[in-house]
Amino acid sequence: MTNQKSETWKSFTKISTETAVCQVNGCAERIGIKGGNTTGMKNHLKKHNIIITQKRGYEKENEEQPPMKKSSNSGIIPFVSRESLPEIISKCAAKDGISFNTIVKSKAIQGFVKNRNYKMPTTTATVQKCVMEFYEITRLETKKYIQAKILLGNKFTITVDEWTDISMRRYLNVTLQLASEQIVLGLVPIIESCTSEKTEELVFLKLQEFGIDFTKDIVASTHDGASVMVKYGRIISAESQCCYNHAIHLAVIETFYRKTTAVNSDKFSEEEDEDEEEKESLFSQSGSQFPEFRLDYNDALEDMRKVLKFFRKSSIRTEILQKNIKKKEGKSLKLLLDVKTRWSSLVAAVSRFLQLVESVNDSLTELGANCYSDEHIILLREILMILEPVQLAVLELSKQTTNLLMAEATLMFVFKELKLLKSPLAEEFQQALKSRIDQRRNKDLISVLMFLHHGVYPKNNEFFAYSTKQVIKSTATSLIHRLYPTNIQDLNSSNEDHEEEEENEHSKLQKYIESFTKQQPNTSQSHYLSMDREFKLLEANAGKRTDRLEKLYQALLTVKPTSTASERVFSVAGIFITKLRNRMNTCTLNALIFFKYYFLSR
Repeated sequence: MTNQKSETWKSFTKISTETAVCQVNGCAERIGIKGGNTTGMKNHLKKHNIIITQKRGYEKENEEQPPMKKSSNSGIIPFVSRESLPEIISKCAAKDGISFNTIVKSKAIQGFVKNRNYKMPTTTATVQKCVMEFYEITRLETKKYIQAKILLGNKFTITVDEWTDISMRRYLNVTLQLASEQIVLGLVPIIESCTSEKTEELVFLKLQEFGIDFTKDIVASTHDGASVMVKYGRIISAESQCCYNHAIHLAVIETFYRKTTAVNSDKFSEEEDEDEEEKESLFSQSGSQFPEFRLDYNDALEDMRKVLKFFRKSSIRTEILQKNIKKKEGKSLKLLLDVKTRWSSLVAAVSRFLQLVESVNDSLTELGANCYSDEHIILLREILMILEPVQLAVLELSKQTTNLLMAEATLMFVFKELKLLKSPLAEEFQQALKSRIDQRRNKDLISVLMFLHHGVYPKNNEFFAYSTKQVIKSTATSLIHRLYPTNIQDLNSSNEDHEEEEENEHSKLQKYIESFTKQQPNTSQSHYLSMDREFKLLEANAGKRTDRLEKLYQALLTVKPTSTASERVFSVAGIFITKLRNRMNTCTLNALIFFKYYFLSR
């Protein structure tokens, strides 16, 4: 007789001596139990993700048994904490990058949603509606978070940049920056031409959407050096900081991408549609030797690019090259071709070429062409020595935690490294870089921050100039008037010392009576000191800042030296807008980008 104490029988009902019916989720499948054998029932329960490990009723009753599968919606806690359908759909679309059409058709997503007792959307329009519903919820949540930051006295910096998608639609990105945190506010579509005044208006409206005051809450705006953005930086109420990375990019192009007279190398620039046999036959002719290399930096780079293209245009040559690379490196590696619009690709291209130059020369010799000369290799090594510290600087400048102080130290390091090289090319690049940085460097802003940080007025050096004491004081006063208007008195800081000397006893008495009888808000005494006195206290107390100066210092630390944050947003936007997915409306794109960063921050 079948042992009724078996755990298996909790999921079955016996209807005859040879048959039992499954009761799990209304399955009702009949399983044979001839001779009391429960193996078939156990195997069937595996389909329902139920594993039976207890064999007989003589097992210890208090022995810990594997838990039975419970419904995902059992109990009040899972019911309250479970994700809503719009959140599930939004995560699929934004976090995982799944298209709306795939979400509708995916059996896996349908099963996931069904297991949570939700009704799966059946059309892309319904999916889009879910996404937009959840966007409104999260936007309001983010707005409350920002407002809480403002109430705590936090100030922000914004990074602003423009982007054009594959369908030639233009957008403006606004990203809110704190000292070690960023909040992507999303994209603003640009209609028709976008002047500097129009840019200011679009930024103002985007900030207003989240309850942010452009004048009182924004310390500075970081943007690129395009003419329209430079003018935008002049007309806004906040400070303007142009991107250092764009300056480095322009300096690299100016130095390493100068136009030179091309050497006739027809034998190494065959048309793509030539037969491989015709290409290979060229190497048996005496006139097909590689052209003579010229001893110039730009010529060395141009000849390196010709070698790269020479191998890329033939699969046979590439096979020969890869064979030699595997012999020396033990694995297959590709030569990299630099792109003018991405200066960092030049570092990668030169570094990889120098790593594989022996294999390249062996392959050129095997193909009957001239080898890449040792003189050119020396020049490439010098170029790499110049660009490597610059590459490190770009990585440092692009970090989320980098501020203007760190940027100043980073650029100083680069200039010193370039000076130590003592080569004409390094000096030329250093001058080009310094010129581009000076165009974008907010001297007054960095001077104020340097003084607040060290408690000593910064002095000019061989690389950077700083503002005078009076300019630093006036800039700081202007910033505090704008950012903290309730904590400022109308005091003339620049001429205070001179006025105090000419005061008579009567005027001193009148001022004392006025200060004694006038009602003041309940704040720290340092708030009523003039900026000149506060600066003197900062100098005298070894950098110990008063309340106002501490607030200003923390506000200035939010200013970012680059607009890399916006560039990264555009890279994310490129994931959603592709050649196959180019008709997405601007509202949906804005919501998906907003979600991408919203889910990462949770």
